[in-house]
Amino acid sequence: MNTDDIIDKFVAKLQSCGIEIKAIGSAPWVDQFASKLPKRLPLSFESLIKRYSFPVLELGNIVLYSNFGDSSYDDLSTAIFRDKAIYETTIKSGFIPFARPGNSSYDPVCFDVRTTPKMREYAIVRLDHEQILIHNQIKIINRISESFSEFAKNYIERPTKRFTGSA
Repeated sequence: MNTDDIIDKFVAKLQSCGIEIKAIGSAPWVDQFASKLPKRLPLSFESLIKRYSFPVLELGNIVLYSNFGDSSYDDLSTAIFRDKAIYETTIKSGFIPFARPGNSSYDPVCFDVRTTPKMREYAIVRLDHEQILIHNQIKIINRISESFSEFAKNYIERPTKRFTGSA
């Protein structure tokens, strides 16, 4: 199964749960957003955000920012840049924030881009925001998934529930 197929199945699963996620013809804001990052986004995540628009998605242990490119508070295009101290420390240390934890914590959920993985699929980690803000240091709290592609595959395999406020 190729990357787009995995993402399409992931989206179909979200839609089967009643989530408003729509195919889009283009997302020109994504290239501008990605140009501010030190490395290219993972192929699977890029496939999702370039081909679909969606509201904030609570997916168990992570919450994806919305993908409308509208610069709203919780939109990916602006949300990761909002806290300059967290953004600068994470980027400088080899992490790209793209989500937050599902428990309303302020910790950034990031792609760990310190390695050179196959197919641009980086591990997903949760960082301790207090270590960043107080000590300007990175502390990985936990590894959430080996990659966004693996996260999507695991989500696809979960039992389907109708949308009731979180997916």
